[in-house]
Amino acid sequence: MFGEEDDEVFSRVGMIHPGLAGARPPHAPGDQELEGRPLDLPVLLAIIPLNSVKHAHFMHNEVPGIVIPDSIFKRLEDAGERAAQEGVKIAQELIAAMRDEIQGAYIIPSNGRYDLTAEIVEATASVPTQA
Repeated sequence: MFGEEDDEVFSRVGMIHPGLAGARPPHAPGDQELEGRPLDLPVLLAIIPLNSVKHAHFMHNEVPGIVIPDSIFKRLEDAGERAAQEGVKIAQELIAAMRDEIQGAYIIPSNGRYDLTAEIVEATASVPTQA
């Protein structure tokens, strides 16, 4: 599962793409400080399963708003040739951790790996929510 060092990353707005729910970049004219209240709009979690350390570095360095913690890089590195399977496991854990906070998720296949996407859907579709 995710470590304590990941808590800060998950709490950052950057984990939800800034374009969702009409969010504006920080310090935009007319912005007010955010309050800790529930969102009034449904939230969909976008998941792109990481399939290698190289893929994780690309997402972290080249895609605005995506932050990948060092612990995830380490897990992918430690997995070696099984990095894609570790990416599936990470995606499943993220969906499980966020399940009570989101109204849905969409999983984006990367590099034509629809098989990995199917594994995530199959594993998470049967997990009940914790109301």
